[in-house]
Amino acid sequence: MKDYSGVAVLIVDDTATNRMVAKKLLAPYHLTVDLAASGMDAIRKVEKKWYDLVFLDYRMPGMDGVETLLALRRIPNRKEMPIVALTANGGEGVRAKFLRKGFQDYLPKPIDVYSLDSIINSYLNGKGVPKIKHTETNPHPPSEESTVERILDPIAAMASAGINTPFYRTLLQTFKQELQVSISALDEFIVKKDINDFTICIHGLKSAANAVGAYTLSCCAMELETWGKEQSLTRITEQLPLFKEISVHTLEAIDEYEVGNTHYKTKKKNLDRKILEQIRHYCEESEYTKIGELLAELDQYEYEECQQALLNELINSCDSFEFEALDRLVQKWSEENK
Repeated sequence: MKDYSGVAVLIVDDTATNRMVAKKLLAPYHLTVDLAASGMDAIRKVEKKWYDLVFLDYRMPGMDGVETLLALRRIPNRKEMPIVALTANGGEGVRAKFLRKGFQDYLPKPIDVYSLDSIINSYLNGKGVPKIKHTETNPHPPSEESTVERILDPIAAMASAGINTPFYRTLLQTFKQELQVSISALDEFIVKKDINDFTICIHGLKSAANAVGAYTLSCCAMELETWGKEQSLTRITEQLPLFKEISVHTLEAIDEYEVGNTHYKTKKKNLDRKILEQIRHYCEESEYTKIGELLAELDQYEYEECQQALLNELINSCDSFEFEALDRLVQKWSEENK
């Protein structure tokens, strides 16, 4: 895999879960990755900085992907900046649709690592507008049977995105918080009869649920999104109770997964000093992969409360690419445990 150190990439997505997944998948390329949660946030960042590649979510509240694209193109010296659409909608003719709207290309969600690699290497190698053949739909979709039978499939989610258990657990917590907030927001949209914002919200949940392996919830969200696009408030109102029921089961499954991934672990009193010293060494070199492997090794065990809290902070710092903060945490631990 080619090293793209110093190359700047921007990810624009209103869903935190999707931003986390995208940033994690880009980690092996050693890119400088910035995140934006809205169109306005993206505009502010692009005004200050040139990005070699921008991944822009197509459906967002407020300014949608097309509006954001046009605004970015109006910024001086930004007309040639490559912008790739992120979308949970696949199907025949999708790529041509985005090209007509002004995007250089599109990338389906959940993101497939092979399609991502093709985009990265084509645009960042300076070859101009690439001729890339992408699959129009998710190349590894869950089967119909598994979608019905599984509430949460961590193994499939981790395999699809190429992520490890510590990151997946962090991702789950982010998704859990988003889902809880979104359920209330969806109710408010129905009360206000705001079908447009309802559809945008459920669209984000659809892709986020797929990213964590909540396939049943994702399929239900997809159906609600369909009714939203058809402006059918009646069908949305009929379908929403089922979505909320599946959401409750999904939240329960997340809690059960967390319990199951804690109780089986062998208990240890303290974190391993040698591993922490190795982590500090790799922090200096920003070796994300090595740090992640060492943290995964530490995460095989359950520790006393203060030690476990530190490990959770280390994992969160690593997932956020905050190497300086991670280094400070290890240094503080070393001083307190001499």
